[in-house]
Amino acid sequence: MSQRKIDALAPVGNLFVTVESTESARTLAEALDLLGRCPEILKRIEADQDKAARQAKKERLQDRQWQQARTPAFADLPVVSTEIDADQLRLGHGRPRLPPDAAYVFLVMRGEYGSVTDRGAVERLLDSVTLRVWLANRQLKTPGATTVLENVNAVSNETREFILEAQLGMVLDDGLDDFARLTLDSTAVEGNTAWPTDAGMLYGLLTRAHHGMGQMPKVGMPEIKPWWCPRWQAEIKGLVFRINTAKTKGKRRQLYRRLFHRSAKWGQHLRAQYEEVLLPASAGLELVPRLRRRLDGLLARIGTDLENAGRVQEYAAKRILEEKSVACREKVLSLADPDASFIQKGNREGVLGYKPQLGRSGQGFVTAMGLSAGNPADAVQLTPVVLESVVHTSVLPVQVTADDGYTSGKNREALQALGVKEVVFSGAKGRKITPIDEWESESGVRARNGRSAIESLMFTLKFVYEFGCLRRRGLEAVRAELLEKVIAYNFRRMTQVREALAQAGRRKAQARVA
Repeated sequence: MSQRKIDALAPVGNLFVTVESTESARTLAEALDLLGRCPEILKRIEADQDKAARQAKKERLQDRQWQQARTPAFADLPVVSTEIDADQLRLGHGRPRLPPDAAYVFLVMRGEYGSVTDRGAVERLLDSVTLRVWLANRQLKTPGATTVLENVNAVSNETREFILEAQLGMVLDDGLDDFARLTLDSTAVEGNTAWPTDAGMLYGLLTRAHHGMGQMPKVGMPEIKPWWCPRWQAEIKGLVFRINTAKTKGKRRQLYRRLFHRSAKWGQHLRAQYEEVLLPASAGLELVPRLRRRLDGLLARIGTDLENAGRVQEYAAKRILEEKSVACREKVLSLADPDASFIQKGNREGVLGYKPQLGRSGQGFVTAMGLSAGNPADAVQLTPVVLESVVHTSVLPVQVTADDGYTSGKNREALQALGVKEVVFSGAKGRKITPIDEWESESGVRARNGRSAIESLMFTLKFVYEFGCLRRRGLEAVRAELLEKVIAYNFRRMTQVREALAQAGRRKAQARVA
């Protein structure tokens, strides 16, 4: 009998495909359970998908209207009204899109894996038996990464907040937590941007403005005169490298003087071309609406980049040549993410990014996630985060615990006015404003000793869910990313609490038998 070579990765003809009890499978099971209990989630996701589709249809109709007005061949077609209201448009049968429940599943999995488009995440999704079985039972094929991304991105942050609220309602209904205790803390998360230097920022802004002007002929605009721009760009790039590797302060100042001289010439030329050539030409140019939107976006970004380059040159010269300090709020901190800020917490190394506020329940669920632009003090965030937790859980906590950064007499009075029975602040400031009987009470001591639990939560979010290293940019996109990770974390925490409660029940049963 001749031997037959078998491919090691050939499909195995199993009559039944068994889904292993992995963390991802249990997370997805919890997510689907929530979907069965709260079908309103599907209605909201579908409404978000419809809104995105109507906006896309509006843009197509605007292009068609523009063509009709200027092309004789389209003269017999019905003319679309000039004013198009996207909310009033009716959707026809276009390209098939992901069903709302599939968009919901991929939203949860993006929170679990951090992405649905990078190579690692795509490989995990394709290799997931759990996902394959669920899609097969829904008679769906595995969608492409771009399709998944478009549908998940169509979901609004309001819908994500609603999912979190419904999730916490399920926790309360199942007796996994009573939300009587709430602990607050903030953390620094690193934005998706490079660490800024004055030299690098100046070079990056002028380079991006120059590149944007180079794109103008693609939208029917005149080409700018190159003049000495390529030479200035090359010189500044070399100077940036030499500044970053200079060993002495005097050498660095000398190189900065040359940098400022070249960047001033380059910036003046670009501003002249922008104001004298591009803006006048764009005013009288007729374009298809989609190209007009692209042109207006390019011009706005170029104008902002040139303005920011002037700011950087001004405060960098003041800081380096005049040796005067410059406030952080006056600086341009990021090319990629204008909402990112410099975050410094205690003696830790500073990061360029955001400072979300988190509320942790007694059983370890995240009940609130506050996010603001800039680097606001923790103290001003306390009451808003507590109120957000109340909205999400429909429960006013009996006890609120926070560290010394949140401590103030006004905060204590505000929470007590809301009805919080026990407000516990840690540290010297907290002890100063807290009556001695409350400070030394058993519950107060226990709350302060247990406050480290929220540090464990931060560690889990950062090192399991990549909470501390962002992929998206801009305040609303970052909010969406962090909310998805919180939702995925809470689903996994639900499985852990259920298992702990089941084990406790088994131990009690065994103790009764014994």
